[in-house]
Amino acid sequence: MQILHGDRFIGRIDPVMNRKTGQLMINAVHAEPSVPKSDKTAQAIAHTIEELGMFVGANEICYSPQVPVFWKRILD
Repeated sequence: MQILHGDRFIGRIDPVMNRKTGQLMINAVHAEPSVPKSDKTAQAIAHTIEELGMFVGANEICYSPQVPVFWKRILD
């Protein structure tokens, strides 16, 4: 699933919803080479993932270790 920031694609996420446990697992977050590496961008991505979680009925959102280091503090 691609991440859109403003008018450009800045990365991709690999989400999997486990309906039995209510857990949305983000298997990986991949960033394009020229992405904004700011906390503000990471917070926007986290907010969008939270909205996805609400949309699919998740009780919990978990991240794998595969998150870019510059966003890891926010997306963890």
